[in-house]
This record gives sequence, structure tokens and C-alpha cells, in this order.
Amino acid sequence: MSSRISATTALLLASGAAIPSARADLATAASPGRVAFEDSSPAPVALPAPAAVVDLAPPRPAARAPRVEVSAGPYTSTRALAFDVSSGTAIDELPVTSPSSTLVGAQVAAALFPAGDHDARGRLVGPGIAASYRHSLGATATFDDDLSDELLELPVVDSAWAIGLRYRQPLGPVLLDVGAAHHSHSHRVDERPDWLELPDAEYRSIAASAWLEATVRARATVALGASYHYVLDAGELMTDAAYGPGTISAYDLAAAVDVPLGSALFAHAGLAYHQVTMAFTGDGALAVLPDADVPDVYGAVDRAFDAQVAVGVRY
Repeated sequence: MSSRISATTALLLASGAAIPSARADLATAASPGRVAFEDSSPAPVALPAPAAVVDLAPPRPAARAPRVEVSAGPYTSTRALAFDVSSGTAIDELPVTSPSSTLVGAQVAAALFPAGDHDARGRLVGPGIAASYRHSLGATATFDDDLSDELLELPVVDSAWAIGLRYRQPLGPVLLDVGAAHHSHSHRVDERPDWLELPDAEYRSIAASAWLEATVRARATVALGASYHYVLDAGELMTDAAYGPGTISAYDLAAAVDVPLGSALFAHAGLAYHQVTMAFTGDGALAVLPDADVPDVYGAVDRAFDAQVAVGVRY
């Protein structure tokens, strides 16, 4: 059987030109007289991999580290002022001191860390400024009135404030908190009669402090600290009308625990021991006891033990 091929196709085959729509390969025909055609469908095209899904929603802002810490609560303080006198001093000639007693008051503290930085454990780090204030409430002391042989109850005021700089630096599992601050601590008897020779103590100092803070279970922190005070003034206690000038030094030891109550609230508890040591030159009017020719009061130690609890917020 013979194949019928159009004149145009015959001319193209004779010239060896390719056929656009179907290219005949006569040399490889399956059988004589039959023309084989290749598939004219286009070759498959490889599609590119689908692009990554793009989230068109606005990015969520990163959680801001706390920059401000404020706490407030009650405190108690037990103070004892003891004088160093000559061994032969009679009891009724000893310097007058406030009876040792425990008073209560309120305290507030605040800290600001402008950088708002924190370490991997979420603790505030970097430079900051801190301030605190406290004041006693309703404290009194009882003295013997030598003129009327009666007991005289007088109000006692304990107040203190501090403001200074802090820097918190993580050191592995612990955090070092160092600072320098101006302190003022006053302990005085109000409505004091003239015959009561009990000078007020008003200590002003520049203190350098260091704390080590460790995080324990449930993000609670335990801290131990100490500070040394360069005392600028002791108030009326070391004037010429009282026990006179001399040397003075002071230091504090403290411990504290912070327990989180939520994302921002926390509870605070602390203990502190304060000691001021004075050595008089003997030039003060009260340093020479009655019927004595030489100074009998050589110095004094002012001690206080404080405890406090507070509730605070960090934001």
C-alpha cells in the first residue's frame, strides 16, 4: 500500500527541512511505506519551588525589661547607745541614754534603671539610681524626772533617707550590686527638757556598698550585703556642748529575700545591723563628768538592729 503525501510535505522531505508541526523520521519508520511522527506536545517545564510564606502581620514588640522598682512596708528597729567611760565612774554619773526599745515605722524604696537591660535570668543589670525613706510611728521613751520624781514619757523620732547610684553586673550564677550613696539617719527625742542631757544623733555619711544576689527556686532571690560609711557629721552628739569632736566610723551588714508574687509584684523581707563607733577627744562639755577634772567619757557605740517586710512592683 502506498502513502499519499501532500506536495508541500514531499518538497520538505526532499530538502531535509524540519516540519514544524510533525517531524517525520522515515529512516526509523516502523514499517515500509509508513511515516512515523514524534509527539509535538511541548516538553514539560519545571516549576520553581513555592516561595516561603510571608507573614504580613505587624511584628510583635519584644517584651520590655523592667526599669522601675518601687516597694513599701513596715519596719522595726531596736537601738542601743552605749558610752565608753572610765572604770571608776559611779552608776548615777553615767551619761544619759535612751532606754533600749523597739520602735516601728514605715519605709518606702525606689530604684530606676534607665537602660532597662536584663540578663538571661531576667535580673535587672546595668547602671541605676536608688532612693529610700523611712520614719517611725508613735514611738516614745520614758525617763526619770529628777525634779518631780516622776516618769516622763517623750516622743522618739527615728528617720532616715538615702539616695545614690547603683551598678548591677552578673557574675555567672550570682549578681554583683555595687553602689555609692548619701545617707542621713536621725535618732532624736522630741520635747526634750533642758535638764535631760541627751544629745540628738544625726548621722550624715557617704557610703559604699556591695551586694551578692543569687536566684533560687521559683525565681526567688537571696542577697547578702555590706556597706562602709564615711561619716560627715554626727549632729548634736559630737558638738562642743555635748561630747565634743573625735573620730567616727560606721558600717552595715544586711540580708534580704525577694519572692515573686506574679509577673510584676514581689514580696521583700530584710534584716540589717548598723554600728557607729565614736572616739572623743575629751573637749566636749559632757565628756567631763560632774566632780571630775579629766574627761571620763572616751567614746560611744551606737548599734541598731532592723527588720522589714514590704510589697513591691517592677515595671
